[in-house]
Amino acid sequence: MMRPGSVLVAVPVAALVAGLLNGATTATANGASSGAANKPGSGPGFVLTTRQPGGPGFAPAFVGNGYLAGRQPADGQGFTLVTLPGSTKPLATQSEVQGFYARITAPDTGTIERRAALPAWSTLRYNDGSGSYSLASGTVHGYRQSLNLRTGTLTTTLRWTSTAGRTSRLRYDVTPDRARKHAALVRLRFVPQFSGTVTVTDLLDSTASELTNPAGTGHAGGTQWVNLSTQGLGVHGTVASVLRGPSGTPQAVPQADVQSVAQRLRIKVHTDKTYDVTKSVGVAVSTDVGATGSAHGRALKAARHEAALGYSKARVGSDLAWRRLWASDIAVSGDARLQRQVRASYFWLLASIRSDVPWAPSPGGLSSDGYNGHVFWDSETWMYPSMLATQPALAKAMLQYRVDRLAAARANAVKTGFRGARYPWESALSGQEETPSCCLTGQLEVHVNSDIALAFWQYWLATRDKTWLAQKAWPVVSGIADFWVSRSTANADGSWSINDVIPPDEYAEHINDSIYTNLAARDALRIAGSVAALVGRRAKPAWRQVADHLRLPFDATQGIHPEYAGYPGITVKQADVTLLSYPWEKGQSAAQTARDLNYYVPRTDPNGPSMTDAIHSIVTSKLGTPGCAAFSFTRRSADPFMRPPFDQFSEARTGGAFTFTTGAGGFLQEFIYGYTGFRWRAHTVTLDPSLPPQLTGVTISALHWQGHTLRVAVQRSHTTVTLTAGAAMQVTSRSGKHTLKLGKSLTLATRRPDQVPTTDVARCHPATASPATAEPPDSAVDGTDTTTWLAEMPGTALTVDLRRTIALRDITVTRPPVLAIASADPTGKAVTGPTQSAGEDVAVSADGVTWTALASVTAPTLRDEITGSGQTIRYVRLVARGDTTAQHPLVVGELAVGAG
Repeated sequence: MMRPGSVLVAVPVAALVAGLLNGATTATANGASSGAANKPGSGPGFVLTTRQPGGPGFAPAFVGNGYLAGRQPADGQGFTLVTLPGSTKPLATQSEVQGFYARITAPDTGTIERRAALPAWSTLRYNDGSGSYSLASGTVHGYRQSLNLRTGTLTTTLRWTSTAGRTSRLRYDVTPDRARKHAALVRLRFVPQFSGTVTVTDLLDSTASELTNPAGTGHAGGTQWVNLSTQGLGVHGTVASVLRGPSGTPQAVPQADVQSVAQRLRIKVHTDKTYDVTKSVGVAVSTDVGATGSAHGRALKAARHEAALGYSKARVGSDLAWRRLWASDIAVSGDARLQRQVRASYFWLLASIRSDVPWAPSPGGLSSDGYNGHVFWDSETWMYPSMLATQPALAKAMLQYRVDRLAAARANAVKTGFRGARYPWESALSGQEETPSCCLTGQLEVHVNSDIALAFWQYWLATRDKTWLAQKAWPVVSGIADFWVSRSTANADGSWSINDVIPPDEYAEHINDSIYTNLAARDALRIAGSVAALVGRRAKPAWRQVADHLRLPFDATQGIHPEYAGYPGITVKQADVTLLSYPWEKGQSAAQTARDLNYYVPRTDPNGPSMTDAIHSIVTSKLGTPGCAAFSFTRRSADPFMRPPFDQFSEARTGGAFTFTTGAGGFLQEFIYGYTGFRWRAHTVTLDPSLPPQLTGVTISALHWQGHTLRVAVQRSHTTVTLTAGAAMQVTSRSGKHTLKLGKSLTLATRRPDQVPTTDVARCHPATASPATAEPPDSAVDGTDTTTWLAEMPGTALTVDLRRTIALRDITVTRPPVLAIASADPTGKAVTGPTQSAGEDVAVSADGVTWTALASVTAPTLRDEITGSGQTIRYVRLVARGDTTAQHPLVVGELAVGAG
């Protein structure tokens, strides 16, 4: 599940400072409004800012309210096509709305449903008489674009001098209204440095539309609209807007395109005076669940109501709705860049989901029509868990999407020759199988059914809503159980198999007894049995019979779970076997989990999806592996995938879907479930906090469980758990069971794997790479050679600061026995084979300035030992030799230093 694309590297984001225009938000240097740092939803890392006016390396942001959204160009409004570095396919700044689907037929897809794109609704053109403002015309000074995560507002400020030499200061604010799902706001505030007449044009621009047919446009008293119908399906949609400014009634502007409509205001202006023009937008579609009346009527009503409220009052309601969501803030201290990445990732999810819209997010959320706007296991496995813990109402709406399509799942089972309910690999509006004909996943990647069953069970554990369990969950999980019985095959020895599947590792096709598929099916069958007992229904004997006898492959010689029957140890696309420990919590020893992890991490394609290392981090946190490997995995799960300037995930290091909200969801789980050790249980929650030395704290402001709300603050010395809402409850930790009362706090020990005794004086000390590398340099000193640092160019240096001077005894470099080396072709598979590292030069220094060569290793082995002579050093450096290439890199699993 990945498409080729671009390679980008995240860059630090500047903090918001005072705005250029009257009314701009005043902020402290770290982006926090003065005096608000101690409140949820405030503090550093909430405002992401760039001074780069588009161009190379600029990945545009999207803003959304969970129902409607729009990706905005660097200009601050409108529509454009951009090209991300490393990609040849233009990226459109699309406008999306939930449920707006077309049906298309193409040679590489067959006939499928695909989400259609709306006209661009944010376009508000400023013209000083010589032409409309754009970054491509005239001269731009003082450019700044800021995304305020707290309010879901994108603000663009600049000073623009037109080709006629007239200068104006411009500010655009674009805000989908979080309080009123059908509405959005665009405000232009401008200060001309001349007197004369300017024109502001409100355009609903069909240049952005895709897969739509015209259904009429119109104007009436400052309101305009575009009616659309999707190709193939005929879903109706309307985009409407109301234009208000300092003078007169807008005049209609004829458009050649029958799916575009425009109106404009002519405004007499004076030098250094401030003027505001507001565009109030309404969007509705005929597939809106539970709606009354026409989409046309709802869109016009929304736009006019927003205009009647006025910009300031509408923003008050929207900002308050966002503030409530940010009560579940995730705060990270000790790493400002990581804090920005966490909050941005949370925002991209919130912008794509809302509690009053029963829809599950696609891998691109509402950023675009990425993956055709289809719903995969990404929803339940990667995005849903973060919402369930922090925003249970949003999580419930995500599951309702599956409830509403149960009949389609049953029809899909019959159509494909099975019983029960078979949810499709790719789902859209109808709930039928929408996987393009080019791919086998729709036929064979059936584990999605178990992923759905697990999500429903987790919701029960998190809420104990028995009415929901009986009315919503039971029909779904029982239908899935019936499907698994019919999809399984009895063997002569009494065991059962599930044959001819694709597991999460999509490099493997037509394989039998995938351990992930089988274990997940087993547990889905058991979930159905448990739900039956809880709601007083009959569990079918076949469910237990199949569950208890499904084959779970195990290689006793190597002590690991093979991915599937006959698995030969080849490259894995993404997390597969490692998912057994989390989220499935397979009952096995920690040693077994560690063996599986250590076996599969080096075999996983570095160019695979971004969520893989999130699982590796969570599992490593649980294991308490000595050192700080959990944080290496955290860095690996984010940095190579983040696109500047707004910290958005790309699906893979080499591109793929963008914005990849699946990756954002997986990343957030590291903090919610990894470093806190938070797990659902029927009668308690369990916490098992740990913290790497690179961080000083992780605080989850609001974890929700069965009507209770917990604040969990993981710090280096201890963890504080406070019950902020709900009656007394039970919390379970390694130290036992604890009763926690409202307003009271519980202190737990914070595990510190980095403090496990070691003779390696380099472990978990600061490491840097020059030039920067895709793999975090911390990987070389995190206590395990399962994580590797790679240098792909000669001269690349890894430097470790021991933080004190020592008498050097020895330096040891170890490497994993096998390693997956990424293909030079971004669309190709990595090649896994015996590790063959490039050479390394080893040098040491007492002051970081004067270096002494210690050794040159021209033929590295899996363990290179360099003996010291007791010389006094503080720094150790490895430098890649001349034989280093991307396909033959310097490989460092672990750099250990002995003293004495």
